[in-house]
Amino acid sequence: CPHKEIIDLYHEVLPELPKIRTWPEHRKKALKTRWNEDSSRQSLDWWRDFFLEKVKPSDFLCGRVNEWTASLDWIILPRNFAKVLDGFYVRDVKKNGANGHHTETEAEREARLERYRSYANA
Repeated sequence: CPHKEIIDLYHEVLPELPKIRTWPEHRKKALKTRWNEDSSRQSLDWWRDFFLEKVKPSDFLCGRVNEWTASLDWIILPRNFAKVLDGFYVRDVKKNGANGHHTETEAEREARLERYRSYANA
């Protein structure tokens, strides 16, 4: 697993998220596990796309909802990784028409933010 290269991609694509200063054994093990779980993940292009398509567009993960932001350490935890990978934290703008603009009601927004908060505290 090319740890340094994945960390470099994380920093490049997500400069708004916490910088990785140390990478101890437990983090190495978690990243290597995510890498080995699926052969399609054994590519730096896959990780760049993952950061661009699943993390970067997320208001919640990137701290545009509140003060909290996801770290690479948090993202690669098994439970969190599955939710990020499934697009749980990215709004589906495809259902909002060809122009891609989301017309969320205030009640929908509040419900979404509450869901985000509950998962962040889980």
